[in-house]
Amino acid sequence: MNAVLAFDIHPLPSPLFRPATAGRRRRHIGDFEPDADVLARFNIVLAQLGWRRPPLDHDQLASAARELDRQPAPCIALRVQQAEQVARMLHDRAWQTDARALPAAHEVAAYLQADWHLLPSDLPGAARLDDALALDTAWPQLRAELLSYQDFRRLRAMEAQHRGCRDEEVAFDRQAWREARELEARLFEQTRRVRERSYAPAAPACFRVH
Repeated sequence: MNAVLAFDIHPLPSPLFRPATAGRRRRHIGDFEPDADVLARFNIVLAQLGWRRPPLDHDQLASAARELDRQPAPCIALRVQQAEQVARMLHDRAWQTDARALPAAHEVAAYLQADWHLLPSDLPGAARLDDALALDTAWPQLRAELLSYQDFRRLRAMEAQHRGCRDEEVAFDRQAWREARELEARLFEQTRRVRERSYAPAAPACFRVH
């Protein structure tokens, strides 16, 4: 499924994006209580990624975890998968990441690989919710570049298959991807026109009156 569409279908829990409610002071996710200093540090990461809401508090996290506990959470898996693709994109020497996406990409990859995290990776019900939220916050800055990279990988795999070698062995960079994409678009358009001509109604027979 297209990542953009999947994100719309499976949003992160709404309490993360609602203003903190006065008087509600949940602090625990199950038996786990996020450390206040680590939460403050995570809020700095979110701000660097483009978070424009008030800093997250314990109650928002606990409420989000409770919402996740009541239903399956593909929203987390989808975003973690994309976050891992960001790290892969940065390490792919054949792909020259657009400079406009680099700051957010490095920030997301750094958080995924950091030796500290807001939530334990095995926290029941909310495991990797922090990773998913980091990617979700950066998504407007990363979406176009990451989708381009995924298309690059698709076309590189096709080229490698044609040459009978591994993806990493084929000489295929960003410029080669652009050229392959343009060629693919032209072939698609040509095929469409041929198909339209094939289905066009035949010219009516010419009748003569004798």
